[in-house]
Amino acid sequence: MFDLRTSIVRWVSVLRWVLPLTLALLGVGYVIVEEVLVQQHSPLEHEVLRTLFVISVVDPTLAWLLLHWTLRIAIAEEEARRELAFRNRELAALNAISEVTGQSLHLEDILETALAKIVESMGLSSGEIRIVERDNLILKAAHGMSPVNTEEKIVRLGQCLCGKCAQTRKSFSVSNLPFEPAFVQTPCAQAGFRSILTVPMITKDQVIGVILLASRNPTPIALADQQILNAIGSRVAMAVENAQLYTHARRRALHLETASLIGQRMTALMDLNTLLAEAARVIRSKFGYYHTHIFLVDEESNELTLHEASGPSSDELKAHGLRLKIGEQGITGWAAHTGQTLVCNDVSREPRYFKTGLVPHTKAELAVPLRVGNRILGVLDIQSDKLDVFDKEDVIVMQILGNQIGIAIENARLFQETRRRYDAMVALHQTSLDMISQLDLPKLLEGLLQRGAELLGAQGGALFLLDATRKNIYNVANYNTWKDFRWLTMRLGEGAIGKAIQTGEPMIVNDYTTWEGRVAQLADSPQTRVISVPLRWRDQIIGGINIVGARESRLFDKNDIWLLSQFADLAAIAVKNAELHTHVRESSQELEQKVLLRTDELAKARDEIADKAEQLRMLLAKTIDIQEQERARIARDMHDGVIQLFSAARYELQAAKVVARSGLVDSAEGKVDTAFGVLEEMEKEIRRVIYDLHPPILDAIGLAPALEKYIQRFRQVSGIACEMQVIGKPYRLPAPVEIAFFRIVEETLQNVVAHAAAQSSRVIVNYEPTTFWVKVQDNGNGFDMKQWSEETEGNHLGLVGMSERMQNLGGEMEICSELGQGTCLTFRLPVVQEEN
Repeated sequence: MFDLRTSIVRWVSVLRWVLPLTLALLGVGYVIVEEVLVQQHSPLEHEVLRTLFVISVVDPTLAWLLLHWTLRIAIAEEEARRELAFRNRELAALNAISEVTGQSLHLEDILETALAKIVESMGLSSGEIRIVERDNLILKAAHGMSPVNTEEKIVRLGQCLCGKCAQTRKSFSVSNLPFEPAFVQTPCAQAGFRSILTVPMITKDQVIGVILLASRNPTPIALADQQILNAIGSRVAMAVENAQLYTHARRRALHLETASLIGQRMTALMDLNTLLAEAARVIRSKFGYYHTHIFLVDEESNELTLHEASGPSSDELKAHGLRLKIGEQGITGWAAHTGQTLVCNDVSREPRYFKTGLVPHTKAELAVPLRVGNRILGVLDIQSDKLDVFDKEDVIVMQILGNQIGIAIENARLFQETRRRYDAMVALHQTSLDMISQLDLPKLLEGLLQRGAELLGAQGGALFLLDATRKNIYNVANYNTWKDFRWLTMRLGEGAIGKAIQTGEPMIVNDYTTWEGRVAQLADSPQTRVISVPLRWRDQIIGGINIVGARESRLFDKNDIWLLSQFADLAAIAVKNAELHTHVRESSQELEQKVLLRTDELAKARDEIADKAEQLRMLLAKTIDIQEQERARIARDMHDGVIQLFSAARYELQAAKVVARSGLVDSAEGKVDTAFGVLEEMEKEIRRVIYDLHPPILDAIGLAPALEKYIQRFRQVSGIACEMQVIGKPYRLPAPVEIAFFRIVEETLQNVVAHAAAQSSRVIVNYEPTTFWVKVQDNGNGFDMKQWSEETEGNHLGLVGMSERMQNLGGEMEICSELGQGTCLTFRLPVVQEEN
């Protein structure tokens, strides 16, 4: 109907000029034919001119006026109809937008549906809606746009038609885009669009976005459509604002709910590792972030250490053991150094950003210090894979969460510290009881290592002692280590335990496989967490304790050093107590052995004394017998020798007397001479007896000459070959010593005659500077030394007597004899020569 009316208006508009002109031409023709040609009137006649004026001017003018007013009326009606149609379209579009905005409060749904309705109501094929975020226009909805156009999702304000529209707050319409030099390179032109209309979405005097409609036809978009689109833009802007307010309210509610939830969970959890893991997981899951990290401050190294992470690469990050220098590395390092929150919505523009390949998609980062009072405990690090994602509300909420997490960390630490100290006291008390009741050192040390490992949450441990002489350490006890270390001996200063013992300072190595001081034979150990403390006893280091944990176990810290040091003190006491117990036990056993030995010695001494007493009794009896025999010999010698000589001398003297009375002087003198000879023999016999009792030559010239003279007479009397050898330069000995050695040699040679059945014998006299000794040896029968030593009856009393005599002199007698091999007696006496 609207098209028919539009055609009528067009025809009336054309007839408004064609019909008067036609009437004028027809009137002029009529006058010329009728008045001039038929009636032969002059063209200049008044009547002809008047008729010509009326027909060619007045009538067309009246016809034009009639048609003009008719056209004006038709145009007015058409405009009224168009306005009505426009209003209807506007109301329909606004109603459709209102329905869309009323159905949902989710921004993406609103924009997608609204754009579809706009494109449909405007009779176009393509369009897009962009929302202002900071200095950019972000594509939020697109309809009928090819992927080439949607790739450029971000447009800076002032760039392209959309950017200019948002910046100037004005609509822009381009009817022939490819012929506009300023827009030839825009994505829309490259996609083949000819006509473009952009309308700003304004609410509360603020541009919040831009609606773009595009057509592949060069026909400009009607002003009415622009007006409708402006109205729709305002309505969509209100819907966007409401959606953003809803999203903001919902997000705030979610933030508050999450903060409350985390606060509740933080209050309920007292295990630090579980607390941190739960906090990282809940924050990431509730807020939809890319990665969430919790770093704690290591005050000794002035570093931030990653204790917990949640995200796609969290396991790799924790295994890697990320550490950042405070104040030097990363946004988190800066936040820990200054104690201030740092927001970075584009890490590519932030020089403090620390890039790691394990989180390659990070585009924005928020670092919030974890504090308790004025003390920084760590940093809550939030990372997003989207640009410009963090706003003031995120900062406020994360600061609240950071404070809650900081308080929870401190509470968990205090609780764990209290619990660990309580458990430590219980374990130390139990260990003390074990030290009293358990004296088996290996079992005691193994139990101590077990308690220490359990309290530190580790797997096992080992105890080493120091060998200060050899400057090495050796293993004495193990508990649940990956291999038996009882064979292990290391140099002082080697490995973590060696360095702890050498320096006297505790040592922590949380990654032994990469530690430069690792021991080669332990490099493959799966127990990569190591803490070592020295054992001290009275300001001296006697060894050390190693506690080890697996790679996945928690990191050791300085609190573990205090706890393990308490066990080290007990271990040192246990080692020393065990050593003392061992020493006492050994001393007791040694004393018992000595008592038993002394008892045996006393028993043997008693038996020996009894034997000696018996030997002395028998020796006394034999001495008396020898004395009696000596007396009998002397008596026999006197009787057989001297008495007989006395008798012969008496008889010779009596015979001389008789002869002298007879006057036979010569015979008397012969008898007297004979008597003198007998007296001389008697003198010799008396001298021999006296020599046997005590050789005078012994006192006169010494032992060696006396022995030589005696040996000469021994050869004559015994018939046994005997030679004497003197070694060294003879010197005089005390008289009792010389007479004793003379009698000993005398008795020894008499034994050779009486018992040895020897063919030859030998006497060696050796004068050494500090020792004097005499050796008497023969080639006789000999005897069994073992049998002789076991005999306790009266056999070999001569040897016993000679041995006793040498002991009285301060010397010794050595006997060497074998059956059939002869006997060798050596008499040795230490001497001290007087200086002249």
